[in-house]
Amino acid sequence: MNYKDDTRITGATVSDKGLVAIKPLNNTNIVADTIHYKGDVLAVNKGKVELDFTPNIRLVGRLDNFSGLTDSKHKNLFENYVANLDSKSAGEINFNLAKDALWTMTGQSWLDKLEGQGTIDFNNDAKTSGRALHIGELAGANKFLMHLNKDGIHSDMLYVKKGTSTPQEVVVKNLSEVLDSMNYGERLRFATVTNSKNEFVNGKKYIDDTHLMEDALTVEYSAHNGDKNNKDDYNKSFNGSEMTAEKAGDDYVNKTYTDNRQNVYLVKQATGNPSRNVKNINDMFDSTAHYAFTLDTYAKREGERAFSTLDKKEGDWIRLTHTRVIQSNAFRFHNNDFEIGYDRFSLNEQEKKRKWGISLDYGHGRTSLWNTFGKDKIRKYELALYNTTQYIDKEGDETGYIDNVLKIGKLRNRVIARNHMGQLWGKGKYSNTLFSISTEYGRRKFLDDDKLWRITPQVQLQYSYLRGTGYRIDNGINVNLSHANSLIGRLGLDVVRKFDGGKKLFYIKGNIFHEFLGSRSFKAFEGKSHYAQK
Repeated sequence: MNYKDDTRITGATVSDKGLVAIKPLNNTNIVADTIHYKGDVLAVNKGKVELDFTPNIRLVGRLDNFSGLTDSKHKNLFENYVANLDSKSAGEINFNLAKDALWTMTGQSWLDKLEGQGTIDFNNDAKTSGRALHIGELAGANKFLMHLNKDGIHSDMLYVKKGTSTPQEVVVKNLSEVLDSMNYGERLRFATVTNSKNEFVNGKKYIDDTHLMEDALTVEYSAHNGDKNNKDDYNKSFNGSEMTAEKAGDDYVNKTYTDNRQNVYLVKQATGNPSRNVKNINDMFDSTAHYAFTLDTYAKREGERAFSTLDKKEGDWIRLTHTRVIQSNAFRFHNNDFEIGYDRFSLNEQEKKRKWGISLDYGHGRTSLWNTFGKDKIRKYELALYNTTQYIDKEGDETGYIDNVLKIGKLRNRVIARNHMGQLWGKGKYSNTLFSISTEYGRRKFLDDDKLWRITPQVQLQYSYLRGTGYRIDNGINVNLSHANSLIGRLGLDVVRKFDGGKKLFYIKGNIFHEFLGSRSFKAFEGKSHYAQK
């Protein structure tokens, strides 16, 4: 049978002494030509089935070449699939499963050859029993989705007569659950292979990043005859004490897979590395510190009022600020700040002015972590006190100023971290108290008699303190964030040109910043595990 476009088949396919081939009509449009097949594929009495499945194909059902007839229970277990089938000998099923094609098993299956790069889902919730798959010859780079359990009874098993040197991938669907149930060094069998060629890659690690520290299931081969787990109870728990619709039975396994077989295990080991999401804790702390230590300047706050000579005694003002920051390999951050303030001059003379001010600032920031799904929401509440003194020469050609700022505030964080699959890793929230003090000196000087060009060199020093805190992520991890101190120095220069009688201004601004302190660290704990980053 040749298929094209989007073909759909429901029901069993049986080859009894004959040949059934299901393949694409031609090889010119293998992406568009797909098939959705729901039903079993059986080969009996030397019948043969050839399955050639292109990408994006879906097969839901059992494959059975009736090689299980060597066990008397097989015929009774599976005779209901085809009424009045006189099964006396095995058939042959060869299956080429292309990349992005999926076979979803509905029961224990047997086939002669599996090749391609497709995915085989054992599709077993393991409420009653694990499920077995028997492959005569394994070829290609396949992916097996398995549900495992160290009790063996509820664990899937893969049996292969002839292995391959092409690496296979095993996806443990309940990886975190399995690791949580095991002790370090404990082994869990998932496959038995004769004529192995290291197809599951001895030493390969499957990493779980659910917890604070990574755990791994490491592939380990063990010759059956010398296997320390080669015990009757252990073998029967994984193979089954007898053949059922889902398990092969220990007697069948011993007869079918010879003494030179190797059992393949997953061994629980600690990697010693923190989970990749632990980096999220640090990156979110960095984004919070960046927001807290943001350097404000006199010109930024005052704008054109900075050098105003108007005879005003007081006034209120409002300022809206939007900022975007990208720190490579860490985070993307943006915030909106809404600030309202009030100023009053205690001295407002021609050659000297002194102004006091107070403001309230509400800010809302969002952090998106680099190459992860983690996010952080930050709310800032800040009170600021200002004191500015200006010195103006008689001609008005030069104006110097000293600007002092004292701030105290609170930052509230809501953290959401997700693993590399986009699944929720943990949520938490915490608050930090912020204190900062800044002093800035600048001097405006006109460069020409028409006062069209002016420059303003500045020097500034800001000290900030972010109080440490502790919080608990809802996945059970406790985090302690250190106190953080920041001392930022700045050298700046503004160059301004007036046009159209001062209605239009052209600016060039340049700054050099240096952080003299800025170090911070955190510690994280989960049960007996702990991690510290400095």
